[in-house]
Amino acid sequence: MKNLKTRLSLLLVLVFAFAFAFGFQSMAAGDAVEDAKASVLTYEGMLARTTGDSGLRSMFRIDRAALATLEGAGYTVEIGATMGTSYFDGTKYNEVSDLTVTADAEKGYVTTAEKAEAVVVYSSTGADYATNKYAVLNANEYKFAYTTIFSETYETAEYYTAEFCYRGFLALSKKGEAPQIIYVDADGEALGNSISLYEIVDHFVSGDYTGDKAEEFLENPKFLGIVETVKTEYPDIVPGVPPVPTVKNVYEYFPKDSVSADKLLTDGETLLVNQTAHTFTVNVAKAGVYGVKLKYNSKNQRVGYLMLKNNTVPNVK
Repeated sequence: MKNLKTRLSLLLVLVFAFAFAFGFQSMAAGDAVEDAKASVLTYEGMLARTTGDSGLRSMFRIDRAALATLEGAGYTVEIGATMGTSYFDGTKYNEVSDLTVTADAEKGYVTTAEKAEAVVVYSSTGADYATNKYAVLNANEYKFAYTTIFSETYETAEYYTAEFCYRGFLALSKKGEAPQIIYVDADGEALGNSISLYEIVDHFVSGDYTGDKAEEFLENPKFLGIVETVKTEYPDIVPGVPPVPTVKNVYEYFPKDSVSADKLLTDGETLLVNQTAHTFTVNVAKAGVYGVKLKYNSKNQRVGYLMLKNNTVPNVK
């Protein structure tokens, strides 16, 4: 009986030790998976294209060891990024938190945010919709960029000052678990999470940037050209400071008291711009400077319409 009790005690100790070791290993494996979810996708910063068409590049990094951990744990992994217009032509469209995605059979993942797009770069399944386009590819990492291109038609101050936001996403699915999407915001300390091409190149050429290739960027002709284009059209622009909507520069043939100089514009306000009582209504007050004048012919006869231009910088908050 004593030997039987001893054998039973040893068996219970062995069972307990096995259960403890198995539980510890399970917890360790679980911790490794959670760590991999947090580290597999990271934001690497914002770049501007230095050659070819102008463009913004939001860089993301995929850690291949973390990726292997997730796939080894049975997860299907899909990784991509979204881009959305933040501000354009006086209208606010998106904040980075608006850039959410949903699964789509044809494209993998799509976003329903206004003036926004999504792209899948990596898929465990090898799906055709994954671009597999990387700026860096080695044993440790993949790096990819969501690039917004400014072709020749869009190389203007209006588009250079449009603001955009970017967001990476990690989509995980596994049998027996609810699908999960984890977002990684493109949010930098120097430039925030809503940025225009003008802001980033001005950051480079002004000397505020002191990192890699800083001296090269200072004299980059493309960057200098972008800054010159914007400052020529918007001479008073200050990045990050909103201009005040005002009426100024009432030209010749215009009684200067017919428009209140430096008057703040409000939505729906009608302003009298007299010579024979012409008016215009501000439907949406846009930040900037309004130049108003009547057109006259060579005989000093008024042509019957107004010419109104808002030299606006709508995208700089």
